[in-house]
Amino acid sequence: VFSVIRWREQPARTAKEIASAAITKRRGGPMRRPFYSPAADQSADGGVVVGAAQDGAAWVWRIAEDNRLEQIAEIGPLEIDSGAPSLTSLRITPDARLVVCGFAVELPEKKNAKPTPRLVETGLVRLWNLEKRSMRTLAAVPDAVEAVAMSSHGDLVAIAPRPGGALRVLDGETGKLLWSDSKANFDDALAISPDGKLLAVSSGRSVRIYEARTGRLVRTCQTSGGMVAVCFSDDSSRLAAGGVDPNLYVWKLSEPTQDIVLPLAPMPKGDEPVDTVEALAFDAYSDSLIAYLPREELPGFWENLQNPPTPGITKTHITGSQIVRREISPHGAKTRLLETDVLFTRVRFAQDSRRFVESQLDNDSIRVWEY
Repeated sequence: VFSVIRWREQPARTAKEIASAAITKRRGGPMRRPFYSPAADQSADGGVVVGAAQDGAAWVWRIAEDNRLEQIAEIGPLEIDSGAPSLTSLRITPDARLVVCGFAVELPEKKNAKPTPRLVETGLVRLWNLEKRSMRTLAAVPDAVEAVAMSSHGDLVAIAPRPGGALRVLDGETGKLLWSDSKANFDDALAISPDGKLLAVSSGRSVRIYEARTGRLVRTCQTSGGMVAVCFSDDSSRLAAGGVDPNLYVWKLSEPTQDIVLPLAPMPKGDEPVDTVEALAFDAYSDSLIAYLPREELPGFWENLQNPPTPGITKTHITGSQIVRREISPHGAKTRLLETDVLFTRVRFAQDSRRFVESQLDNDSIRVWEY
């Protein structure tokens, strides 16, 4: 049940698209997923953008003063001897020196398997050094990789598995497994703190915080819904999370008594419950959170909630995206930064949150926005 809370809105600030680039998708060949969506990320200041196709081909651009994207690096698709690799996650270090990519690899079905061949998936983690213009496989893991995170200096890489797999942390230089945890049911929201000391990962209706290098569980933070996005403040003192929940959560890691629950419902228009928060970041001053909320309602969504349907209702198919700012105080202001009928499938905020990069389903481009 979602409580009705009125927004104290500030005037809407409209974000604008400032640049875009095509991601050449591979023609033909098996893909693990039936859809196509590029992955993208950007440096801390938003000045460097990296984008990759589902086959692992990747490009890096620098944003010029006139907002043109100037390509500075490119690498071909991932080729392996057996199996069908599919890129699931991509992250770049704040200084745009390293890029880590996570893959799920669908292995060939065993012949004569009885009674029915079972789909087998493993994972790969690839590391791209932009200074040396080199790409290498950092590690192969037994679980399909759903998300990756990398420390600011690239010395640690964390891997979120598919449900039922093990959370893993690797040495970013050697690929050696430092520790793993298979005791919890992990989701694909994870982040390493800017100082490299902590790892946060969503697990059911909680967020687990570990010492990043040792795996010691430091704290478990409870929520009322499943978390889809987690992020640390620049000074690593606070952790925020959002997801399938009418609230955002901010935890003061050294002082639990200062934890804050921030209402985020209803949406700025109407009294509908809030949609899922799928991307989240602290702003440049760490006094507000920037959240991305997609919305997609298939035809008949609201009609099917009525039994029997109300006469005269028109079938709907609503899609759209919102970027909102929420001040970090219980009654803080909420500002719409963007509201569009375009549905984004992946969003990454720059560290200073003035820019974000997004991609869309079955679209071979990425786009950079600024507000």
